[in-house]
Amino acid sequence: VQKMYGQNAGTQLLHTVLNGEKAIGQENLYASAVFDEKTNEIIVKVVNTSTNTNKIKIYLKGRSVEPQIVTETLAYPELDAVNSIAFPSKISTKIAEQPWNTKTNRITLAAQSFTVIKFKLN
Repeated sequence: VQKMYGQNAGTQLLHTVLNGEKAIGQENLYASAVFDEKTNEIIVKVVNTSTNTNKIKIYLKGRSVEPQIVTETLAYPELDAVNSIAFPSKISTKIAEQPWNTKTNRITLAAQSFTVIKFKLN
């Protein structure tokens, strides 16, 4: 998790809210967002502490983004699991490109996960 945060620090912290309040635990979600001047991306980081998947909507006010996003997700159903010499990649991130629908602005978060979502600005 620290590596994912460190590699996605950004250069400018953005205001992040969930249902009009700071995103600090409402509906089992914690979130922050940054703008990265070097990559011209908005990077949203979300923790879903729920044992269920969670569908959220993301609105980027006043920003036009490309129709593809990149997500990096760290999730594993067994919270006490660890990587080992025998299974060095048992717990690892999954990186995916997916289309971004600006009409729905919706993404599904895995249960008990940490997800980094990158939006490339137009």
